[in-house]
Amino acid sequence: HPDDREKVVNAYMAAIAQQEIFQLEYRFVDKAGKVTWVYGQAGLEYDEQGSLVGYVGSSTDVTTQKNAQEALTKNEARFQALIENSADLTMLFDPDGIYLYISPSVKVVSGTSAEDVVGSSFRDYVYPADQKAFKKTLDKALEIPGQTFFIPEYRVVLPNGTLVFYEGMMTCVLDDVGVQGVVVNARDLSERRAAARALEESETKFRAITENTSDITAILGIDGVYKYVSPSLTRVLGY
Repeated sequence: HPDDREKVVNAYMAAIAQQEIFQLEYRFVDKAGKVTWVYGQAGLEYDEQGSLVGYVGSSTDVTTQKNAQEALTKNEARFQALIENSADLTMLFDPDGIYLYISPSVKVVSGTSAEDVVGSSFRDYVYPADQKAFKKTLDKALEIPGQTFFIPEYRVVLPNGTLVFYEGMMTCVLDDVGVQGVVVNARDLSERRAAARALEESETKFRAITENTSDITAILGIDGVYKYVSPSLTRVLGY
């Protein structure tokens, strides 16, 4: 491959100068333009007087491995981008509830860097009154590896004292050599709780208006049946 020629020549010449084994990954291009990744390796060949006369080697097709590696790298980059820019938190705990990992987005959420969180306990952040329930879920997950458990709504105390509500899912994957921990995916409930409060306040205002007005407010279905009639009906019509 044109982009690899200089690299291969330099590596080969360096191996000769140092009388070392030649080892390098590079690309071949056939007449049709197809690119094949190979792993080239060559050992030193000496004559009867012990002088270096050349190299004897081989080139092994590693295209499949290279493609798999590139796909893995792309997937890891996508995953990293997702967890770094998500309001949700991805965490990894050891069996004692010590943080082994937390997504970098924790900096945006709490102002605390991931590096400062790793090594601390969930008890350092979960609101005291909610720690027992969180620990109970952790114990269940440890008892049944591979099964996912729902984490009921719990509060996290931010460094400034603000409480943030979360809920999540927890799965123990200690047997997975690539993870070896308890994975937690937690969702910030702030927006959902704010929407619920706004709806409740709206309903309270609506109820206050309809209960204290002389007008009659009603909701009528397409079948002609009243689904709601304001209490003012009693004052106006006596029903």
